[in-house]
Amino acid sequence: LEHGRVLHGSFWDEVLRAPLIIRWPHGRLAGTLRHDRVTAYDVAPTLLDHVGVPHQDLPGVVLETGEVPERTLFLGTAARVVIDGSWKAVFDSSGRQVLLYDLERDPDESRDLSSDRPDVVRRLRGLLDHQRRVDREMFERFESAGDESREAPELTDEERQRLRRLGYL
Repeated sequence: LEHGRVLHGSFWDEVLRAPLIIRWPHGRLAGTLRHDRVTAYDVAPTLLDHVGVPHQDLPGVVLETGEVPERTLFLGTAARVVIDGSWKAVFDSSGRQVLLYDLERDPDESRDLSSDRPDVVRRLRGLLDHQRRVDREMFERFESAGDESREAPELTDEERQRLRRLGYL
């Protein structure tokens, strides 16, 4: 009931900071606990890197290689959350700023600073606008790569069996 809300679907830190648990084969990295901020974008490059598949075209970072670099995070769909350092801004779907918090000084996100810090709002809005352009370009590139006219790769019998067991064929 933080912030008077029930369930998920909000942008408050207590909902966004859910644990990510990865169980590596053979107990590798067992017991490792980290507090880095990560996103769902980090899962694919992490898993692909682990099995040796190229992933340079994907957003996100590989999580098993050490500390996650300090970076700006973009979260959400309808409302977009931008976290840059200790600053967190929540924008509505049109990109208009809704709320601004300093997570270092106000970890409970109880004081909206958007009217006090328009400079931070402008900077974070600029980061969001740039990320939206990058996302749009990435999705267009992936859509064109999945063009139906391309010939599908031939699967081996073993690959077909594995896909059947998983329910994909």
